[in-house]
Amino acid sequence: MRRGLALSGLACALAGGGLVLLNELLPLSYFVRVFQAWQAGAWGQALRRYSALLYEYRGEPAAWQAHPEVLFLQYSREGRLLRWNTARWPLPIASPSFVSAAPEVLADDQSFYYALKLLTDSTLQVVLLPIRIEPVEEGVYPRWDLPIRGDWAWIHSLRITREKSPFPIAFSDLSGESIFQLYLHEPENLRRPGRWIYSLLIGGALGIGLLALWNFLRGRYTEPKVRVVFLGFFVLLWQGFHWSGWPAWLWESSLTSARVCALSPLHTSLWDLAWSLVILGWATTLLPKAVRFSEVGYVLAFWGSWVGVGGLLYLLAQHSQLNLDPAVLGDWMTWVGWAGVLAILWRVLDFLWRSLERKRLGMLLVGAVLGGGILLGMRAPTAVLIGLLLLFSTPLLSWPSWVVQGLRALLVVVGLDGWIDWAEAYKARRLLEARAPGVLRLRDPMLEYRLAQVLPRLVSDSALWSQLSPQEDLIDIRFVSKIHRKYFLKVGQNYDIRLSCWTAEELRLDNLFEWRPAPWRQVLAQAEKTFSPYLFFVVRGTPRYYYVARVPVYKTPGGLIWVRLELYPRRRALRAELYPAETEQAALSYAVYEKGYLVRQGGLLSFPLSLFEQPGALPLWRERPGFYEYLLADRRGFVALLRYPKRSTAAQLATIPILLGLLALGLVIEDLGRFRAALRSLYTRRGPLVTQLRGLFWVSVALPLLGLVGISFVLFWRFGQKNLESSLRQRLSAVGAYLEGDPTLREKLAYWVDSYIPSEESFVRDLMRRVAFLSGTEVFLYNRKGYLYSSTLPPAYWGVYIRPLLEPELLERMQAPSAEAYFETAKGGTQLLGYIPLHTPQGHLLGVLHIPLPLSKRSFYEPLQYFLGYGVNVYLVLVGAAILVGLILIQRFAERLERIVRQLRAAPEAPTPPKLVWESRDDEIDTLAAAYNDMVERLRASQKQLEATLRRVSQQEIASQAAHEIKTALTPLKLQLQHLQRLPDIDPAKLREITTRLLDRVEALVRIANSFMTFARLDSPEGTPHVPIELTQFLSEHLQPFLHNPTVPVELRLPEVPIWIQASPDALQQVLNNLLQNALQVLEGHPAPHVWVTLSQQNQEAILAIQDNGPGIPPEVRERIFEFYFTTRRTGTGLGLAITKGLVERMGGRISFSTEVGMGTTFYVVFPISSA
Repeated sequence: MRRGLALSGLACALAGGGLVLLNELLPLSYFVRVFQAWQAGAWGQALRRYSALLYEYRGEPAAWQAHPEVLFLQYSREGRLLRWNTARWPLPIASPSFVSAAPEVLADDQSFYYALKLLTDSTLQVVLLPIRIEPVEEGVYPRWDLPIRGDWAWIHSLRITREKSPFPIAFSDLSGESIFQLYLHEPENLRRPGRWIYSLLIGGALGIGLLALWNFLRGRYTEPKVRVVFLGFFVLLWQGFHWSGWPAWLWESSLTSARVCALSPLHTSLWDLAWSLVILGWATTLLPKAVRFSEVGYVLAFWGSWVGVGGLLYLLAQHSQLNLDPAVLGDWMTWVGWAGVLAILWRVLDFLWRSLERKRLGMLLVGAVLGGGILLGMRAPTAVLIGLLLLFSTPLLSWPSWVVQGLRALLVVVGLDGWIDWAEAYKARRLLEARAPGVLRLRDPMLEYRLAQVLPRLVSDSALWSQLSPQEDLIDIRFVSKIHRKYFLKVGQNYDIRLSCWTAEELRLDNLFEWRPAPWRQVLAQAEKTFSPYLFFVVRGTPRYYYVARVPVYKTPGGLIWVRLELYPRRRALRAELYPAETEQAALSYAVYEKGYLVRQGGLLSFPLSLFEQPGALPLWRERPGFYEYLLADRRGFVALLRYPKRSTAAQLATIPILLGLLALGLVIEDLGRFRAALRSLYTRRGPLVTQLRGLFWVSVALPLLGLVGISFVLFWRFGQKNLESSLRQRLSAVGAYLEGDPTLREKLAYWVDSYIPSEESFVRDLMRRVAFLSGTEVFLYNRKGYLYSSTLPPAYWGVYIRPLLEPELLERMQAPSAEAYFETAKGGTQLLGYIPLHTPQGHLLGVLHIPLPLSKRSFYEPLQYFLGYGVNVYLVLVGAAILVGLILIQRFAERLERIVRQLRAAPEAPTPPKLVWESRDDEIDTLAAAYNDMVERLRASQKQLEATLRRVSQQEIASQAAHEIKTALTPLKLQLQHLQRLPDIDPAKLREITTRLLDRVEALVRIANSFMTFARLDSPEGTPHVPIELTQFLSEHLQPFLHNPTVPVELRLPEVPIWIQASPDALQQVLNNLLQNALQVLEGHPAPHVWVTLSQQNQEAILAIQDNGPGIPPEVRERIFEFYFTTRRTGTGLGLAITKGLVERMGGRISFSTEVGMGTTFYVVFPISSA
């Protein structure tokens, strides 16, 4: 496997290196040619496919609804649009030619299409292949840069436009003739696909190399050293990626953007921050083996780690665009980042808790004072201070470990929640202090500069004004919208723009009759000049503090036409009103007061109409319920009041279960092996019973809890969605009732919707405003053919923020006489869209009223926060209480079992165990204890009976053995005496021989008797006293007879230093005699017998080794050589080694042996060394 892994890494490295050389050294022209070939082939295939489909669907144009990737249009021969397949793409301003069926290019400022046409007898069918879509703003239409896959981010990075460059991309028709060209302006990004591939290959090789290096180093060094080495590798990799610009040159996203998280020169993106968290997490694995804290170190490390967390959150709040609150539906990066921070923090704190060995109250009190002082100096919230002080004191608790761990997790989460509030407060203060001077200026320098550039271009735009017919006595709003769209569309994001056309004599030329501005001379008298001669800023009158401009634009036979422009600051940006979910960062609200009265405001929050603050007391920062507030005054007497919303109580409470869940997930992943083992013990029924009970209890509670929370969340979310639909339905019903209540209005509406009358346009817009007042939002009216007819949004924004066509499927739904209001959620969840059909009394479709309800993130996550903050926390409290009660009961059960275990383990060694000391509770454990005590009673009775039986059997066995041994010894004695009795006379020499034999037999009888006497005294409490013995001298004296043995050489090896032990001289002599006699007996018949007696000292112990070179002990009898009556010799008693072992142990020593068949045996006798 290692070889295969090494080969894989080598292959990845070689392939990646080769691809690097090819990708980076080849000229750009090669990549451009490859890209051109790919695009040309794909373009030709698309042309052939849609040309075939155009002919195939000629009789069923509805089939084009299955192809929303192109725009299908069906015209009558008179040029009226009859059908379309999708509203995804903008309609081209230019119409196709109705004379020829040849393909053509339809292009304007926003769209660029290639049109395939098919002429029939009554219609013209057109398929528009989108080539480039350049929306003016980020609205309802997508950006499309190329005919094939023009929505890819990689294609966008190539910056393909119609402006000429040295790298053209030619497109041809089916005949091969060139029809148009696009141009690459960033061809270097063509190398990106290759970079992605070789980055993956080199990354794989690097990962395999690091894995191999890990295995190599672990085989030669300790794991902590290897981890330190890899920590250095990770730092070098991070810095290498940082300074090389990787992966920012592979893709551009919020992960690699330097604007998102510029905390330091080494942290310019979320990529760098993620690397820092990985390195810090790896470093924490070194804590248990690399660091040893004293109690003072524990105190400093605990508070230092929390100050570090606060500092990190402060930097993130001040220098990044990240939303620190996990309860505000943050993206996945926010949640992953929080999981990483929690895992690292928990590992550090767990190490610190384990490092505090002695629970000294004084040290904890001093540390609490020190840490509390630090937090007070940092102006930390009270919740943080109390939570961390309680967390710091948890080592004093003697509660069960699971209770302490749960309390610590809760306190950690509460502390982090408070730190988030603290960081948000500093962020709000910094933001408000930076924005306040700009709010007080009232004038907008950027706007003035932009208008100074735009207004002269408007005056000189003859192409635009040539579209105005001199015979028209009324300039239509649609022409005014062209001016607005071409020159003031971006300005209209923050300003409500009102355009009107006038003669030099102040006569109105447009049909915007609902807007009646003040006379120009009156306005001019109340305004001050800007650096543009056309632009003025109104500072007096009512209203005031807005911009006004007047420019001559076109000369007619009746005189000059003047365009008057007024710009009123919007309270919120236009896009923020239409798509609040995409603009949640615009949370700051402001108000400007002049002489105590409100003159301008912006943002979501409301402000009082009057404010009387002394300018001398400003600037002033304060916290109010629900928001932060900052006041600043200038020399003119203006006062700016800025507000920034605070985290609500619901958001603070919602953060707790989210962070707890992330912490639990991180701990499970970190200790996945133990978690899997715990789960396996449940279904395999292996492991401690108490652990299984606790695990089953957790599973039985946690799974229903998760299911209940999940079902409640789905029901809550659905209930919220139903509330929104109900609110929108009420608005639609009010509008429908208003329109149905006036038959004349419906008749006029039916006429106007089909026929556009410029003189009545003002009345239609007034009708739209009244409908918008009833609905509370923007209103759009489509005619029965699906065209956008009128709306409360200026026509300049049609095709930007609202599609001018309805989707064909929706139009078909609305045409049914029984059609009712229809609701759908816009893509991305930014709007809830409502459609109500308007029918005539005969059931014919009159038009479709479209009312979008903007959905902000606040409208979704605020109810979600309330659910998490109150609902889930209530669940957690209730279930936590149930878990606590259940675990307490299990703990009581476990404690009673552990009490039984402790009593059994503490029982002394005895033939029968003692009885349990147990109080009666009439439960199962009491029954178990009583049954155990009854069993002990029966065991004791059986033991007494067994002891009596064994004693009797032992006595019989001893008597039988003694009789046998004595009979064996007396038989030769009897024979010798009988032989002596039969002799008539006795020779003295013969008599001496016989008597010698008789004495030997008597000595044998004495030895047998001594053996039985020694065996009998082994278990008796009396014994010879132990005295200090110097082993070197003792062995030299008592082994002299053996050292002079003529048949078997005995070698004595003694140390030079004396060795003293406590022992009985007689017993020690008998031990030596028994072991040496055994050695001499096994060497009988050996060709070169030898015995070694060695004395040594090791670890305060004296070791006496008696070694022979005999045949050794067979494996099958090694376990029984110390048993009584076990012998392998025909003349043995089986008592020698058993008596030897008993004597050694009685003197406080131990005996063992080592043997090898054919090589010999060594017996080791070990005694503890004592002083002389």
